[in-house]
Amino acid sequence: MFTKNLIVAGDSFCSHDGWPGSLANNLDLNLINYGAPGQHWWSVRDFLNGLSSAVLDNCEVIVLAHTCANRIPHLNAELSKIDMLNTTPVTDIEKSVYYYYKYIYNEEFMSWAQEAWFKEVSEKFAHKKIVHLHSFPWTIPLSNLLTGMTVAPSLMSISLNELGLKSLSLFNDTRLNHLNTKNNQELAQQLTGLINDYTPGSVRLDLTKFEQINNHWKD
Repeated sequence: MFTKNLIVAGDSFCSHDGWPGSLANNLDLNLINYGAPGQHWWSVRDFLNGLSSAVLDNCEVIVLAHTCANRIPHLNAELSKIDMLNTTPVTDIEKSVYYYYKYIYNEEFMSWAQEAWFKEVSEKFAHKKIVHLHSFPWTIPLSNLLTGMTVAPSLMSISLNELGLKSLSLFNDTRLNHLNTKNNQELAQQLTGLINDYTPGSVRLDLTKFEQINNHWKD
């Protein structure tokens, strides 16, 4: 029985065991995975703040998959099922999302709030091994606000290059964590090596090891 924990939290890039499960097995750690499609960082913050001291004390590594700033901050799981790009809302919750972006959303505030979150999580878990993944390329420039290990490129770049595409709505993507089986395993393998040789700072994944059609997307 594993006595130490691996905590993985973020959005749909870690919503299934896939690479998180393989990573936990490689490191002989107990997996606590809190990933969900469309999840905002506010939900991740709420989850981390709700963990007991016993769970955190026994945590060996924290891996966070940081999402984009423009998602609605929420604790409502139903919002994760809504296509944020839907311009023909029908249900009440779909209309709520539509009108939020039409009348309430403020890009400057959302970016400011996410930067505050990066500083907060870095300070709170500075005593832990913490690995920062970027679901999308837009948060990579903020890596200077993060302590621990920051990993590039974005997971989206791997996901799109796997399909040979320059753009894709990931809402209806059926791939596990938006990656095929081989690339889930490869991501776990490379993260295993990085964590075993853990050194705070910026690192890059070896993209030549991933199964990709081309490199249309680069970040």
